[in-house]
Amino acid sequence: MLFVLSIKSSEKTIATFLRNLTDICINYILFIGELKMKKRGVSPVIATVLLIALVTAAAAIVFLVVIPMLSPSPQAIVMGSPSVDYDAGNNFTITVTIQAQAADITFNGTITISPDAMYLNPKTPAGSSILNGETGQIVFEGTFVSGEKYSVNIYFTSGDSTIFAIAEFTPTVPT
Repeated sequence: MLFVLSIKSSEKTIATFLRNLTDICINYILFIGELKMKKRGVSPVIATVLLIALVTAAAAIVFLVVIPMLSPSPQAIVMGSPSVDYDAGNNFTITVTIQAQAADITFNGTITISPDAMYLNPKTPAGSSILNGETGQIVFEGTFVSGEKYSVNIYFTSGDSTIFAIAEFTPTVPT
C-alpha cells in the first residue's frame, strides 16, 4: 500500500489538510494491523522506503504549510493624513502617502470611496509601483461635499495578492 500526500497551499485549507492527514494515519494503522495479522515482518527495504516517505511528507508539510504562515504578508500602510487641496466648485485633489511593507506593491488603478463621490478620477497611473520599505503617493481628484467625512480604499497588487489601504479625509472649502 502506498501513501501519497500532495498539498497545494493555494487550494487547500488547513482543515482539509488535517482531514487528509487523519485519513492517512488511519490507513497506515490499518495497514500495519494487516501486517501483524499475517504474522510476517516488514522487510528492511520496505521499512526504509516507508521511513523515507514519512520524512519527505513531513518536510513537505513544513515547507508548504508552516513556512508561508511565518512569512509576513505584504501591506500598504497609510502614512499620516491625506492632503486635501481645494480646486473649485467642490472639486478637490487628494494625495495619500503609502508605505509598502514586506514586499513591493503596485497600484492597480482602483479606488473606491464611501460615501459615493459624484466624480472620482485617479491621477496616479495604474501600474505605479512602491518598493518594499519605501513610500509613494497616490493622487486622485473628485467632487465631494464639503465637511463630510469620506473613507477611501486604494487597491494594490503584490504577487498573486490584492491588498488595499484605507484612508479617511474630510474636505472643506476654504473661506
